[in-house]
Amino acid sequence: MIGLVFAGHGKFPEGLRNSTEMISGEMIQTEVVSLMPEDDPSSYGKRLEKAVNRMDTGDGVLVLADLRGGTPFNQSLMLCQKKHIYIVVGMNLPLALTANLNRNEDTTLDELAQCLIDAAPDSIDLVKYTYEGE
Repeated sequence: MIGLVFAGHGKFPEGLRNSTEMISGEMIQTEVVSLMPEDDPSSYGKRLEKAVNRMDTGDGVLVLADLRGGTPFNQSLMLCQKKHIYIVVGMNLPLALTANLNRNEDTTLDELAQCLIDAAPDSIDLVKYTYEGE
């Protein structure tokens, strides 16, 4: 099965995992690697690599990163050179749910990543209500 790693700033990745589990049930083969204010990029990168190694059982790892250009994304990108990982950046609850619910023994990393990219436009929307009061 494809491993999942939530990589992001502060407590956001942990909260996202908790919310995903509240809706879709326990997430197996999933880790959170949070960048905290006291972390430097190098130490964060080492923790991220260890998490990726633990999650990779041979089918690859999908990293969900919060922000393009941020340390979690940049350190994930560096791992792409030596690990079988894909990164989907801009993680949010709908995408985390999509990732968790579409992983199975038959899903490839390419298929799962494409599934998230296809779902991404529907994960955000603008809802406007015009109040017509007295």
